[in-house]
Amino acid sequence: MYMNQATFQEEVNRVKESHSFKNFITQNYALKVAFTWCIYPIATILAMATSATHLWVNFETTISWAPLAAFLTFLLVVFLEVAKYFSADVVVDGIRSGIFSKPRPHQIAFIVSAILAVVAYTTSIYLDWKGAPIAAEYFKKMSDPVKAQYVSLDSINAVYDNRIAAEASVIGDAKRMTWKGKVIERGQKLINKAQDNKMLHEQQRAEAVAAAQAENAAILQEYEEKTANAGFWFQNLIGVGIFFQILSMIFVAIYNDGAKYDIEKVLGLDLNGDGHIGAPSARPAGHTTYPIGYGAAATAQKRSGADHAEYGGTAQAETEATPLPRVVVGGFHSGRTSAAPADNSTATYCNTTATEERQILEGFSNESLRRMWKDLKRWWDSYNTPRYKKKTREKHQGNYATQMAMIEDILKSRDVDVDTFLNKKTEEQ
Repeated sequence: MYMNQATFQEEVNRVKESHSFKNFITQNYALKVAFTWCIYPIATILAMATSATHLWVNFETTISWAPLAAFLTFLLVVFLEVAKYFSADVVVDGIRSGIFSKPRPHQIAFIVSAILAVVAYTTSIYLDWKGAPIAAEYFKKMSDPVKAQYVSLDSINAVYDNRIAAEASVIGDAKRMTWKGKVIERGQKLINKAQDNKMLHEQQRAEAVAAAQAENAAILQEYEEKTANAGFWFQNLIGVGIFFQILSMIFVAIYNDGAKYDIEKVLGLDLNGDGHIGAPSARPAGHTTYPIGYGAAATAQKRSGADHAEYGGTAQAETEATPLPRVVVGGFHSGRTSAAPADNSTATYCNTTATEERQILEGFSNESLRRMWKDLKRWWDSYNTPRYKKKTREKHQGNYATQMAMIEDILKSRDVDVDTFLNKKTEEQ
């Protein structure tokens, strides 16, 4: 099908508008919310339900006091889930941060957390896997008790008891039909007939009870088959739930790292201390790989003999031949310093558009934006000293003022009383 130039340009504009801002946060935020508020909670509730049922059934059969059984069940289930969550979180963070390159105390703490995670997950999986059939049977009995489906033996016995009682009444009446102390012939016939009927009723009772027992056995067998299938299906579901628990924690940890890179671009701050503003770019082949945290300020100095020994015999030569690119924060400055550094060199700013900055800032809560605005105001005030030239002061204060205005505009769009909320009068004083 032929596409003219106008149609082509219209399609290009549509795609550009729909994909104008696709950073890491906007691409993955919905999935992060799904993992955090839907997938992980559902998987946890499912795991807690099966393990709790398993423990409850066993505690209830061994402990005569139900409140104590319930308390022990609750205590163990909550302990396992809390231990699973926090120990797995520490393990995932440790692996991401390169734990085995850190000091020995960090490694020991990581190993302890890993052991706790293994024990907690192993115990939980055992209780869930073994408890799945028990839970399925327990819930099945609660919702659809099998005894309610049985043919009642009591009702059968009651019917035949009434019939036999009627025959016994006939016999009693016939025995009173006497002449000179003896039962007359007619009475004897009635007695004989009633006794035959009693024997017949007993035989019918036995046949009816046997048929009912056979039917009840068939009902029980069908019920057990359904329960067994439910237990097997429940076991598979538990396995999927635990898998999604682990996957959720891994994804959220990765998301936090990626989101931090995007926020670093907006704030102009090295939040994670890796020496980069935003995600570090891959080094070209042949470049030296430097340790994390090797600051840009050190590139102007030669390494000492200790550094040379630590990083290898060729480290010094490679440093001199291929110095690390200098990273200078543009826009924001770290709140850890009492005053902003003097602008004695050309700054390298992040390539973040105003649209990107605004869309990332809109993801913060009002309280976070308030704290951010106050930090910006303090950094803006730090340049009001004679040590900075007018040009330097105007450049940096202009960056801060732009960010502050953007935050104020976002708050106004949320119907927030900006002056009162930010305490602008107090800050200006």
